[in-house]
Amino acid sequence: MEIQLPVLDTDGRRCIEEAVPAEMLSAGRYRLLASPGLVEGVAAGDELELDNAEPAGFRILRRGGQLCIWVYVREPPPLGTDERLSSTAVSLGGYLDGGNARLRILTVPVGAGFAHVEAELNAAVAELPGSSWAYGNVYDPHDADRPLGWWDTAC
Repeated sequence: MEIQLPVLDTDGRRCIEEAVPAEMLSAGRYRLLASPGLVEGVAAGDELELDNAEPAGFRILRRGGQLCIWVYVREPPPLGTDERLSSTAVSLGGYLDGGNARLRILTVPVGAGFAHVEAELNAAVAELPGSSWAYGNVYDPHDADRPLGWWDTAC
């Protein structure tokens, strides 16, 4: 099944929704089965509760211990993009979750270590001209300089 999660604009207002594969745990509670490509702050494995009273439209109940990584590629993507990024994700204990023409989404366990993840992703995008990458669930969506810190208490 898929759930609709709100995507916030730069002012923190809901602008569109992203359909994200999820498993229902109970009424209104879900576990994400894939990392999103637009919704900030969550990754595959996170458990959340839909709540329209929350600015993001949901409340995180439990972290799954995964990093959501967005790799932006030029269009058309360089030859071998998916193979290179899949190989990078696997080397970190993760996987290529999907994407679209200009974006690839990787899910990687936080246990791989930030230094290792950053070194591997920097090497991968160096081989893919016009590419860059960013974390989708490491920094506060309202303050890009403030880490969320969820990994300090992750399972």
